[in-house]
Amino acid sequence: MFTVGQRVRCVNGSFSYNVLDWARRFPATGDIYTVRAVAQQPHYLDRSAGLALWLEEIVNPPLSNGIEPSFSAWRFRELEEATAEANSNRQHHPAYDAIASNNPLTDSPR
Repeated sequence: MFTVGQRVRCVNGSFSYNVLDWARRFPATGDIYTVRAVAQQPHYLDRSAGLALWLEEIVNPPLSNGIEPSFSAWRFRELEEATAEANSNRQHHPAYDAIASNNPLTDSPR
């Protein structure tokens, strides 16, 4: 679940040309953003309900209904989760353990 203030990474920044009718700025794949707001919003094409995010780094002018365009939450991953997973994998990798055990900065004097 996404929360305001959370850091996220865009995993899908591919948009149809149709979005140019409602937004000027878009998230890019791989870039990191800060969640400004979270809400259930209808999708702009088929009006199906879905979780939407507004981002601190991207502000678009409001539409004719007075609401600023949002971006579908499925386009993002929680940064903390991805970082924790990467750190976990690194800490349990045999090469990491071998390097850590031979690090003169962490070994006690003999």
